Amino acid sequence: MSEMLYSRYAAFTPLQLNALKKEDESLIILDTRTAGTFTTGFIPGAIFIGHEGSFTEWCINLLPVDKKMIVVTPAGKEEMHIDSLVNAGFTNVAGYLEDGLEAWKKLRTPY
Repeated sequence: MSEMLYSRYAAFTPLQLNALKKEDESLIILDTRTAGTFTTGFIPGAIFIGHEGSFTEWCINLLPVDKKMIVVTPAGKEEMHIDSLVNAGFTNVAGYLEDGLEAWKKLRTPY
């Protein structure tokens, strides 16, 4: 069975993410994949801070802790990456993009 079946964080489809961004233009889409995967494709307007290295420090220094955020992660890393944000004081992480960027690419959803 999939680990994500039991995730404590919300999974958003590309269509739901699109609707959230239209509803709240200040929504942060945080891409935590590696730099190499980010450069091969990303959601327009996403902020890239790769989870490797000094992830927490970069997030604290660059992102507002109170803004609503959706995370784009590698498959299976959703909870770990969101936990890192929550432990650093980010209080409004809404969840993650279900099936990651691949779902976004399949739908090709611009906002």
